[in-house]
Amino acid sequence: MPDRIVFDFPLAEFQLRAHAALDAGRNVLVSAPTGAGKTAVAHHAVNLALDAGRRLAYTAPIKDLSHPVHRALVAQLRPSSVGRLTGAR
Repeated sequence: MPDRIVFDFPLAEFQLRAHAALDAGRNVLVSAPTGAGKTAVAHHAVNLALDAGRRLAYTAPIKDLSHPVHRALVAQLRPSSVGRLTGAR
């Protein structure tokens, strides 16, 4: 299993700019339509955290949105490096 998320598609200009800003240690706010590829920016932040040996929290506004993201991260990274906290009982 890789220790990084691999992008198997060409990145859009807004993604490249956001990645460059994250690489420079800056914060980013991405506003784009549904399906435009905002998750690729978040996944780049995941890669940066993993490269630095850090932990991070990936949040979603609705619990149901966290399930596909969790599955995708488990599929691309070592399952032992991905967890989920939903607050559900």
